[in-house]
Amino acid sequence: MNYLSIILTSFLLAFAFKSNGQSAEISFIHYSDTSDIGMEREVEFPLIKTMDIAIDSILNKNIRRDILFDTLTTSIDSALSNLVFGASSFWLTSEITFNKKDVVSIRVSSEFCGANCNNYQEAFVYSLVSGNRLLISDIIDSSLFYNEIVKDDVKEQYQNSINRIVNLKDSCTNCDASYYDNLDFFISSIEHARDEFKMNSFCIYNDSIEILDECHFNRIDIEMCPEVNFQYNWSKLITYLKIKI
Repeated sequence: MNYLSIILTSFLLAFAFKSNGQSAEISFIHYSDTSDIGMEREVEFPLIKTMDIAIDSILNKNIRRDILFDTLTTSIDSALSNLVFGASSFWLTSEITFNKKDVVSIRVSSEFCGANCNNYQEAFVYSLVSGNRLLISDIIDSSLFYNEIVKDDVKEQYQNSINRIVNLKDSCTNCDASYYDNLDFFISSIEHARDEFKMNSFCIYNDSIEILDECHFNRIDIEMCPEVNFQYNWSKLITYLKIKI
């Protein structure tokens, strides 16, 4: 009877755990290369462990492919070494922003310097059940959400950034032609980013979803990047949700 009670209790606990959605155990590989004097290359790369070894294999292979652009033909140390090779300085950090309800969300930030310095941000969301990367359309009715909410926000926020640069042009009375040409280039680039906006990269938090839109200007021109923020609380998303978060 005691054995039956233990088995039944274990089954009920497992069922309750799964029905509420599982979380994962997170660890990090820290890679550092300071072999060149004055240069620093640091990588913090996540490893995820669920209750299923087969899922772990799928999940961590997908993470390697997505974050490192890795072909999986070498060891993880070699992959990280290849990632930073050729950069005068390089860092990459991985932040776990959500880890429950069968979903893990990873926000990656990177800066790399060669001839110029550039920043990079990307977000990756995965199912802890299948190990596969999730699209925003797997989480919400993205077409309806874009048309009813995001589309107007994109138009407004990008236009505010364009207006800011137009004001710089209008306020500069003694600037040379190259200055105006540069500002026109920034305006054109921002208009292109607005017109080509896609909800591809998104990050999940406990209280919200954030849609990322990367600015590709060099760090020296970072002040010209659009000042945009596409973060939406769950209360605003509830009518669009496809899964329970």
